[in-house]
Amino acid sequence: MANEIMGVQCRLGIKEEVTEGTAVTVDSLLEIISGDIALMETEHHAQGLAGSRSQWAARTRANIRRVSGSINLQPNAAEWALLLPWILGADANLTAYALAETLQPFTAVVKRDNATDGKVATYNGCKVSSAVISSDQGGPVSLQMGIEGRDETIAAAGGFPALTLNVATGPFITSDSAAALTVAGTAFPFRRLVISGDNMLDMGRFLNSTTRQGLQPMGRSITCELSGPYGGKETLYPT
Repeated sequence: MANEIMGVQCRLGIKEEVTEGTAVTVDSLLEIISGDIALMETEHHAQGLAGSRSQWAARTRANIRRVSGSINLQPNAAEWALLLPWILGADANLTAYALAETLQPFTAVVKRDNATDGKVATYNGCKVSSAVISSDQGGPVSLQMGIEGRDETIAAAGGFPALTLNVATGPFITSDSAAALTVAGTAFPFRRLVISGDNMLDMGRFLNSTTRQGLQPMGRSITCELSGPYGGKETLYPT
């Protein structure tokens, strides 16, 4: 039940699942800036009266288990092509990414290693709960991705597969967009752009189980924050 992903030995691998909730062997390595995917487990105790302020350990029961957290990264083109369908729901059509009613599940595997007693945590049935894409003048295009999952399995550090980071290109930077931000055919320069999406997952579907029995998207919210140079941008309002 470790949480923060930190240290040069740590790694994160992912792959889309064929059957939701059934973990698969990951085949893509991501370079992450930070992350805190973790299993959170609650315990139940009646907190009743038993003649003492102390509680009976034997009457404590392990209860709900859920995976939750986020990762921060600066994807390159290949990584955006992998992640955007999981964020939006639909498979890519060349370089076009559409919204869909369902979300693809994936497996995330985290190696937390200090070179002496590391462990590998596998998180199954994961889905993207939220995503924030941000870009500032003079900086990179960053992605913060919220992740919810079903359960965690722990193995020895040697269980992480041999994966190679995609280094075909570097991450995008704001100045890559020579045409600025194009809305309805009109280009707008900007200092800062933030696009936030919430997939509104039903995170409480445990039913008669200690782990989630699904993560159904119940709605969708998308907001955009655009900070531009001084001047009227009224044409953006109705778009």
